[in-house]
Amino acid sequence: MFYKLISFIYSHINKLSLLVILGFCLGHFITSYWLFYLAQEQQLITTWIDYFYYWIVTSSTVGYGDMSPVSQAGRLIVGIYFIPFSLTMFTILLAKGGEIITTRIRRTLMGHKSFADLSGHIILVTGHIHRSKKIIELILADNNRKPRTILLVTKEHIEHPYPDTDYVEFCHLDSYSDNSSLAKIAIEKADRVIIDGMNDDENFANAVHFKNKVQPNCHITTYLVDEAKADTLRELGVNIEVATPKAAEQMVRAMQDHGSTMAMHQLLTSGEGQTIYVSQLCSDKSVKVSEVEHLLKSKHDAKFLGFASDELATDMQINPGWEAVIHPQMYIHYISKQRLAKIVF
Repeated sequence: MFYKLISFIYSHINKLSLLVILGFCLGHFITSYWLFYLAQEQQLITTWIDYFYYWIVTSSTVGYGDMSPVSQAGRLIVGIYFIPFSLTMFTILLAKGGEIITTRIRRTLMGHKSFADLSGHIILVTGHIHRSKKIIELILADNNRKPRTILLVTKEHIEHPYPDTDYVEFCHLDSYSDNSSLAKIAIEKADRVIIDGMNDDENFANAVHFKNKVQPNCHITTYLVDEAKADTLRELGVNIEVATPKAAEQMVRAMQDHGSTMAMHQLLTSGEGQTIYVSQLCSDKSVKVSEVEHLLKSKHDAKFLGFASDELATDMQINPGWEAVIHPQMYIHYISKQRLAKIVF
């Protein structure tokens, strides 16, 4: 009968809540104390701390032997009631704890965990899991980047593709338009959003929808083949940057200036030699291009490229004259082996 009871409990442990199991443990703790009191086992119940110590040591099968019943009644209580039920409850408690831990790990691996508490993170919305690995590697290759969690978001039913990569979390969503789903990835607190969907229509729609959900300073980046759609998207807000293939320009440049494609590849790839970076000018006064060039070369071994007044470089000036003036908080584009935290005068 007892064996059947234990088998029934074990087979239904996943249906028992942790609160119920803790309730059983508390019930056993109190009733055992009461039985020891009736059996006059004073050394076991001298204080609540002594009894708690005996209860834990015996239930966990450690059994130091420094405390034990001395009366016949006390020994019967231990043999018939205390040990069988305490071992059962303790084992079930450990099993339930293991189940909870396993469930949480599984939820994390399958992307079911909520990241509503995140802030200042990068959201990578992707339909290309294999390409997302390259994107993540390029982000992490920037050693001087602002430390941000990268939250990989997809609709695909897969396990976390990069569980051992630091700063990378994974979340599965059924919808990119449902408010509760977007709250799960803390869209309103993200600093950066990269949208790399399966096609132009998906990227365009997600960029438009996300624009209304993110904070004003959040930068949204996506990729479109259709130049007309790209222009339309750029007109929707200053926080949306659209990358396009520029295939015609690249092919002509490669034909006219051999090796230019490899030069562009290196300039765009962190961790592979000199790369293009952008930093704001930290100064309380305007400075000339000649001063910026000298500072970058002498102090950082970097090459000045150009400057712009806004983050998307809509008025970009490449290789301006030395007398051109750069005002505070403007964006300086430069070529360097690593990103500069600040350009300070």
